[in-house]
Amino acid sequence: MNMDVIKTFTEQMQGFAAPLTRYNQLLASNIEQLTRLQLASANAYAELGLSQLQAVGKVQDAQSLAALGTVQLETASQLSRQMLDDIQKLNALGLQFKEELDTLAADGIKKSTGKA
Repeated sequence: MNMDVIKTFTEQMQGFAAPLTRYNQLLASNIEQLTRLQLASANAYAELGLSQLQAVGKVQDAQSLAALGTVQLETASQLSRQMLDDIQKLNALGLQFKEELDTLAADGIKKSTGKA
């Protein structure tokens, strides 16, 4: 009798904790991916900034100053592409997280209504 009660209690606790565990796993995974994205973006922007510093350091005359203007235009274009790429990656990450949460919620609803 006592073993049945303990077994039932254990099963109920596992049923209760499983969705919470899955949610925590999804959240941790999302935070990890977001952190990796931010680090990659920060690295790309830092490299871009350093290359600009190097280009400015090479200016010695009017001709090299004119060449710097061309480099600045290319850099602005590269910066725009990088920002667009970062936004697209962030959007995809958010959509993936939403879909996984929707699946988790749907599974929880199915289990709670007994339609498994």
